Amino acid sequence: MKRERGHTHFDRISANVATGALGQLTSVFGNTWYVDSVNGSDSYSGKSPGQAVATLAQAESLASAGDTILIAPGHSETLAVEVTVNLAGLRIIGLGQGQRRPQFTVGANIDGIALDAANILLYGLYFNEGTAAHTASIDVAATKCKIQNCHFDCGVNDLESITIAAAGTDLEVEDCTWKVTANGPDAAIEVESASADGLVVKNCWFDGGSDVNAWDAGAINSGLAHTKCLIKDNSFLFGPAIIFSAAATGLVVGNRMGEGTLGSMLDPGSCMCVENYEQDAIDESGRLFPSLNPDETGVAEILDQLSGANGVVTFPAAAAPANAVSLAEVLRSIYDRLVGDGTDAAVNVRLGKRVDRATAVLPQTTAAAIFTVAGGRVLITNIVGEVTTIIQTQINNTKLTANPTTGTSVDMCSVLDISADEAGCLYGIDGTPANALIGANAGNVPEMDKGIVVNVGTIDLDCAASNTGSVKWQIWYIPLDDGATVVAA
Repeated sequence: MKRERGHTHFDRISANVATGALGQLTSVFGNTWYVDSVNGSDSYSGKSPGQAVATLAQAESLASAGDTILIAPGHSETLAVEVTVNLAGLRIIGLGQGQRRPQFTVGANIDGIALDAANILLYGLYFNEGTAAHTASIDVAATKCKIQNCHFDCGVNDLESITIAAAGTDLEVEDCTWKVTANGPDAAIEVESASADGLVVKNCWFDGGSDVNAWDAGAINSGLAHTKCLIKDNSFLFGPAIIFSAAATGLVVGNRMGEGTLGSMLDPGSCMCVENYEQDAIDESGRLFPSLNPDETGVAEILDQLSGANGVVTFPAAAAPANAVSLAEVLRSIYDRLVGDGTDAAVNVRLGKRVDRATAVLPQTTAAAIFTVAGGRVLITNIVGEVTTIIQTQINNTKLTANPTTGTSVDMCSVLDISADEAGCLYGIDGTPANALIGANAGNVPEMDKGIVVNVGTIDLDCAASNTGSVKWQIWYIPLDDGATVVAA
């Protein structure tokens, strides 16, 4: 009777389980077996809290498929021999909270608990640091098992907590926690076969301990192309988090990673990624990783939109995504780039894209291309020439013409005699083809009043005589057709 009274607390918790959220696990299906290392003995029947056996292995040997094993709060057990669970649908439930959950310590080079039958549930167990090097705390080698609300302290001997073999398909790991306490662990969860499909890991907390102690491979690690996994709503602190170095497939969604190396905490393999965030600094919100799909046109990080493949290809250094800048600084940097400060030849807000043609000698009694138009029509917004070597003194009526690949050449201006024009003389047109080429000795030249649309072909400099002398040119244009460009001829 005294021994039975000693189990009053175990009786009360067991009764609460039977009538509470886990009631269907213990009272509807199969028999219930009890384990208590403090008051139990493997010589007892295991059929009540007062007759609890002392070890999980003994309870498993008494149970049948579909039964339930309840383990008392405060239970403590060192595993020197693997506990092989080979009963389909068996439920192993630890009672108690925090460190009052049943504690297991792996003390030999073994898998601590091996799940070798389908549909096994492990719930509410606490695994201490192993006292000897071992292969895993839990090895899963059967389909549709579930590990829930378990905790793992990982020390120097705990290379991997949960390993998943080829037959361990559709494993669920939920609401579990890990804490690394010494340098040594490789992974919390290790996928050991490409056949281990359907893995689900959700709502778990992986504490890598520190930069030094953090997981050597990854909290969830796989070098194999397993398929259809779901890694959802987990949090990771220190070191690599989710590392699928091969072409694993599935969905990685809503995970949060901190205190690791940006860009190295998540390698999704070939999984789809949705809303995963990483951070390596305090007082900042995490950044989306991997970066936004370039086809996304909805809500997006502004730097992804502006500096991605569909944005500004060579983003200004002052507002590079790696730098901490405000939105105002980003916009100012973009404005400076678009308007141009004399160092950037790409674009101008008013005139469009600019192309430079290096200085070259004048055509000799002929027309020669100075720019090539390709890919479609463009609007010429301005064109400027500058004499770099004085023009020989003799009459030379000169003009610009648009010479299409298909069709007839058309003058962009009428002729100007450029005889004896000095170095520095500027040339331009006003946009009215009937008006002459504009020239001013070392002076200025106006912008075009109106643009001129030209088709695929060339823009030519047409000289009536064979004067010596050299001119360089610049042109500004806006593409009217997708892919239309202008380049120096």
